Amino acid sequence: MAETVTPYRTPTALLPSDAYYIAGVLTGTFVALSTGTLTVGRLIAAPFVAPKRLTIDRLGFSVTTVGGSGSKTRCGIYTNTPDTNYPKDLLVDGGEYDTSSVGGTGFKVTTVSLSLEPGVLYWFAALAGTAAPTVKIIDSGSSLMFGFDANFVNRQNGWFVNRTYGALPSTYPGSAVITPGSDNIPAIGIRISAIA
Repeated sequence: MAETVTPYRTPTALLPSDAYYIAGVLTGTFVALSTGTLTVGRLIAAPFVAPKRLTIDRLGFSVTTVGGSGSKTRCGIYTNTPDTNYPKDLLVDGGEYDTSSVGGTGFKVTTVSLSLEPGVLYWFAALAGTAAPTVKIIDSGSSLMFGFDANFVNRQNGWFVNRTYGALPSTYPGSAVITPGSDNIPAIGIRISAIA
């Protein structure tokens, strides 16, 4: 007789609205954040699984040290390709953020309107342009969704592909590779406005 496995679901009471939830870590596990500089021209995607049906109204990230003159950064959300767990279609383009001294430090956020389905994998992505800023990143000590490499040395927590800075592509580019341990995975967050 086959065993029935019930997927883990975070109780609704543990998901308060007006709080931000980030991609790249296992739901319900300890998350440590540190800071790191993004790589210019690198489109990084980190995984997020919605534990409930969520409606989100904000998307953003936190800048701790501004980039140089002309520094710009974009973020967005992509769907998933189920057979390969690879980012696919752009769902939300969070637009362009000024991450230079003009835009200053702090939380860079945009208003969005999107429903995320329970148990579905999504990809939160970021792309830095000229003179990348230092941002809040997922610390290597956190619980990572893709674990470590075969030598238990490098953390693996998403995909990256090199790309000339500009608007986020409507389809995530092919030929991306798993993020190496040296990559800084930006802590891209969403705010929940409703839980079903």
